[in-house]
This record gives sequence, structure tokens and C-alpha cells, in this order.
Amino acid sequence: MVMMQKTGKKALKPLRSILLMLIITVILIAIQFFLPPYYRFLLTVIFVYGIFAVGLDLLIGYTGLLSFGHALFFGIGAFFFAFFTKISGFWPSLAVGVIIATLTAAGVGAISIRTRGVYFAVLTFIFAYVAFYIALDPSMYYITGCSDGFNFTPPPVSFGIFEAQYNPVTLYYLALVLLLVSYFVCRTIVNSPLGRVMLAVRENETRARCLGYNTAVVKFAAFMFSGLFAGLSGSLFAYVYHYVNAHMLELSVSANAVVWVLLGGAGTLAGPLLGAGIVTLFTDYVMTHVGEYHLILLGILLIFVIVFLPRGIMGSIKVSRLWRRT
Repeated sequence: MVMMQKTGKKALKPLRSILLMLIITVILIAIQFFLPPYYRFLLTVIFVYGIFAVGLDLLIGYTGLLSFGHALFFGIGAFFFAFFTKISGFWPSLAVGVIIATLTAAGVGAISIRTRGVYFAVLTFIFAYVAFYIALDPSMYYITGCSDGFNFTPPPVSFGIFEAQYNPVTLYYLALVLLLVSYFVCRTIVNSPLGRVMLAVRENETRARCLGYNTAVVKFAAFMFSGLFAGLSGSLFAYVYHYVNAHMLELSVSANAVVWVLLGGAGTLAGPLLGAGIVTLFTDYVMTHVGEYHLILLGILLIFVIVFLPRGIMGSIKVSRLWRRT
């Protein structure tokens, strides 16, 4: 009887998750009708950041690899998207941005996965740091625009015979749909055999290798997937602002993404989405009222979370639920 109850609970768990996702999706679809334009735009930006966050969680939360270089793939996705909008439409430009970012992640990942721990984090940072200063070099002005950057005309989004013009509502629903697709893909990866091996690598890479798993391939796959979503986020970010500059490659972009993952709860997927939302809203509020001191307050918030919620918000909720069951 007890076994039947446990089996029933396990069967209901995926259904509850799906139902919760449907409810949240319906709320997000409907809420934009009631939001002031500014907050609708802010929520659109959160959706874009959320894509970056869930992708990075595959690497940090599920594989145990800390990267401070994902701004490189975010920026490359943005720049190549912007370049190709001059000669092509939205979807081909998006595809180019994502593909180039993914290929770059494959190259960086092939080298970086040979290291571990702090050396991995430092090496990924160096790749992004070098790219950032190349983009800032005056000789690159007519390509990257350096610190000034450049604007471009955002193309309409085509859906077969239907064409959605660039406007706040189009941006909102486009970002929401791409976020939901990204979350679904990441959840599928996590629940697949690859995802289980990623967890094994995170817990004990040596043991996973002894069990016969090719841990290098697993880490490479996790790195490449996370780079893909960073590139998608960067491309969409460029579309939202129809503007790019070299600072999209700098350390603060990578650091912010790491904060989203750690704050929300690494290894939960939903947590980094929450983290991206909290940090974006917090930064917007503090910059409005405090200005230049927003980074100090953000640092204090992160220290508080690390000390009192080391598993992040969603991770701490999961732990508290386990304690209640026991």
C-alpha cells in the first residue's frame, strides 16, 4: 500500500510541474495587457536574461563548472545578429548569431575543459577579456563601434504569411516564447541520460570516469549548450535594444549571469530565472533611487545569499521541503 502511494506521488509530480508551468505561462501571456509600457519592457528584458540564466545553469548547476566568460558568447550572438540584419531577415539573422556563438563556445570549451576548478573559471574569463579588448581597439571601430557601438534597423518577425512588426508587444511575446522553448530544451537535457551524467560529473568526476563515462565529452556538451543559449540571449538582447557595443563582452555581463544562477539556486533551472528577475528588478529600482551605488548594494545582496542561502532561493526551498518530509 505504501509503495503504491509513493508510486502515485512520483507519477503526479511531472503533472504538477506541467500544470504549474501552464498556469505561469497563461499569467505571463495575460499580464502584459495590464502592465504599464515600462514594466512590460522590463519583463521582456527579464525573459531575455532568463534564456542566458537557464543555459548557464546547465554548466554551473548541473555540471559543476563555473564560467566567467559567457559574455563572449552573449556578445558574439548580439554582434552577428546585428550584422546580418542588414542583409537578411529576423530568423536567418538569429540563426547566424546562435550558430556562431555555439561554434565559438565549442572552440573555447574544447580548450577550457582540460582545466578544473578556479583554473577553468580564470581561463574562460581570459577568453572573454581578450575578445572584449579586441572589440574596443580603435582599429575595430568600423566593425564593432568600440564603446560607441552602433544602431541597426530591427527587421519584422515573420511567421509564414504573417509578419509581426517591431513593437513592444511583439518583443514581449517573442521573448516569452523563446524563453519557454529554451526552458523546455534545458529541462529535456537535464532529464536525459546526458543530464544524469552531468550530475555525476558535478558530484565526483573521477568516480564518473572510473564508471566508464567520457567526462570530457559531457563537459564539452554542457559548455556548448550553455554557449548556445548565451548566444540566443545576446541576439535577442540586440534585437530588443536594436543596438550593440563592445561592453556586451565585458566581465560584468558574465558576473551578472553567475549571480542570477547562484541567487536563484544552481541546479534548479527555475531558480536562475527567478534570480534574473530579482536582480533585474532590484538593479532597476536601486539605480533609479541610489544611482552609482547599485553595484555595492547588489554585492551586499549576493553576500547575504551566499551566507544565509548557500543553495540559492529555490535550492533552499527544496531543502526545507525535504526536511518536512523527514
